[in-house]
Amino acid sequence: MGRAKILISKTELTRIIEEAEANNSFDNQSKLFEFVCDLPWSKSVLNSAGKRVDLTPQNIRSRVEEFSISLKTGKGKVRVSRTTPGPLKVLNNDNFAGLPDQIERLRKVYPKHQKLLADMQSPNRRVALEAAVKMNCITCSNGQLDLVKTCFVKDCVFYHISPLVKGKEDDRTEEEL
Repeated sequence: MGRAKILISKTELTRIIEEAEANNSFDNQSKLFEFVCDLPWSKSVLNSAGKRVDLTPQNIRSRVEEFSISLKTGKGKVRVSRTTPGPLKVLNNDNFAGLPDQIERLRKVYPKHQKLLADMQSPNRRVALEAAVKMNCITCSNGQLDLVKTCFVKDCVFYHISPLVKGKEDDRTEEEL
């Protein structure tokens, strides 16, 4: 005997999601699915064995995909808005147009990295580019330095040159990081 299937009506789930999106704003689909799980409706869902089940956001996501329910809420994590070019795109442009605006925005979002942001404005091109690579890794990980140090995105163009990523070269010391 296999697992008991969670019994969710396509019509009912579609109605609940449409109401939730009409009355609320969600940063991403995960937030929407968490909201749906917290509704009183979700507490009455049964499985095929007739037992009440606690819905998880993943249950909702699976059913949305299974039923091909279209969502207004976008996918993805909440990240720093990239309304201006990233640090490296700005530095690779010879005229540095937009660099002060980009750095000012990053100063507000990442107040702990003021030295790094100052280095991005260095007249020394090598210092500026190294700071931009570090800042790119920090913005990619949403400011979580521990995620940068344990980065596993080996196909990233900066993975092998980033001075912040640990483990790619065994001979580096802690001071070099």
